[in-house]
Amino acid sequence: MQRLANLYSLHVDSEDDRTRASSEATSREMSLAQSRLDLDESENSLLLANGVAKLREEFIAVLAHDLRNPLQSITMAAEIIGTSKLDKKQLKLVGHVKQSAARIHELIEVTMDFARGRLGGGMLVRKEVNEDLARSLDAVIDEIRQAHPERTFTSSTDITERVLCDQYRISQLLSNLLINAVIHGSPESVIQVISSTEDGVLRLSVANRGAIPPTKIGRIFEPFDRQGAARPEEGLGLGLYIASQIAIAHDGTLHVTSAEDSGTIFEFQMPLEPLIQR
Repeated sequence: MQRLANLYSLHVDSEDDRTRASSEATSREMSLAQSRLDLDESENSLLLANGVAKLREEFIAVLAHDLRNPLQSITMAAEIIGTSKLDKKQLKLVGHVKQSAARIHELIEVTMDFARGRLGGGMLVRKEVNEDLARSLDAVIDEIRQAHPERTFTSSTDITERVLCDQYRISQLLSNLLINAVIHGSPESVIQVISSTEDGVLRLSVANRGAIPPTKIGRIFEPFDRQGAARPEEGLGLGLYIASQIAIAHDGTLHVTSAEDSGTIFEFQMPLEPLIQR
């Protein structure tokens, strides 16, 4: 009877072990099935988000393109009205219309540049040999200086070589960096611009006092990032993104370093292409 009891006990223990093993296997299968379900839901959510983002960017591109024609009509009407006999108040109003139209045109062009970059077309550049890129960069500095007479600008130019680039786009890059320095830099600081051609590289940097928070510097070149401020003159928050896309289109780089003691420096570098055959 004792031996029979022992055999029965062993049989019961074995059945219990098999039951526990089966239960654990079932639990693992259920967990694996849930993980697969969660992964499928995540992939579907990502596909949906990407589809919505692409649709939004296509809408922005179409909207910006279609705004050009009515804006052109407004601009032409303002020009015609401005040639009529008007008093000072009326002329002032026409001037406001022209300025607003010019601002809208600028926003449309910025939006179109953004749409091209995001939709895979990349930034449009037309590279030509520039004999005097320095003059174009100086003109940009003078333009920003006139628009912001309360700020102080200094420049050092040592561009001694011909540069194969899109002169308009490089000027746009500098303008965006300068506007960013005006808006986000310390109001009392001097904004320094340094440009040079040395060792087969074009270098262009903009420096000012004031530091970018560490939490934001990693996404400083992302679109619509406005560094947390909310002043109306900041525009769409696309300036640095477009500047980075211009750098990429020229096979160059745009980097930023920022610290409380040394301030913020944006530096663009572009390899100089051989011009022997041009």
